[in-house]
Amino acid sequence: MFPEQPAPSQARDPEPTQTAEPAPGQMVDVTQPRRPTPRWVFVVPFVVAGILVVAILTRTLRNRQQASSAGLGRRAPPTASASPSPEVTRATSAATRQVFLSYASADRSSAAALAGALSQLGVSVWWDRTIPAGKLYDEVIEAALRSSTCVVVLWSRASIVSEWVKTEAAEGAARRILVPALIESVTIPLEFRRIQAANLTDWNSSISHAGFRDLASSVASLTSSDATSLGSEPRA
Repeated sequence: MFPEQPAPSQARDPEPTQTAEPAPGQMVDVTQPRRPTPRWVFVVPFVVAGILVVAILTRTLRNRQQASSAGLGRRAPPTASASPSPEVTRATSAATRQVFLSYASADRSSAAALAGALSQLGVSVWWDRTIPAGKLYDEVIEAALRSSTCVVVLWSRASIVSEWVKTEAAEGAARRILVPALIESVTIPLEFRRIQAANLTDWNSSISHAGFRDLASSVASLTSSDATSLGSEPRA
């Protein structure tokens, strides 16, 4: 009798692993583990930005060099400075002596006479309020008032109730360049009574008139005019 051979073991399939079922209401994590981000992802943007900056700087430098070369080719040779002509000198001098004459429309004839008398003494007077076409009245008036070094206001029955005249006089008073004159016996508005007014109520357009001489002297002190000619005869 042969000895009994042990029966060959039968291969057994592995028993399936039992997965515990989640309890009711329990969340299950089904996400995959995150892979680390490659380093080149962070480096590439900086490299691209650096290339763009270098390209922009190179182009800017090249444009500047081209503009500089073109400018040198067009530059005119220096010329000797010339002295200003007598006409320019006189025009500049007149501009520094400009007087703004403030008056009511009803007193235009008196304003014209006073402007003519001051002009005989070499003073430039802005008084003709003819506004060029296409210009605004208030802008032209304001520009003339701003560029003047003296404001002469003519007080009369018409001007003491004129808002334009009082506004112009207020600008002159604020800048301490106001020279008032009475051409009629009226009460000057309260805010301007502290400033002594020249009396031209009986003025006959003569530059030797006492009231005109007082006014002209004040004008001269504000416009750097020659005060020695205030009592002289009219120029030829």
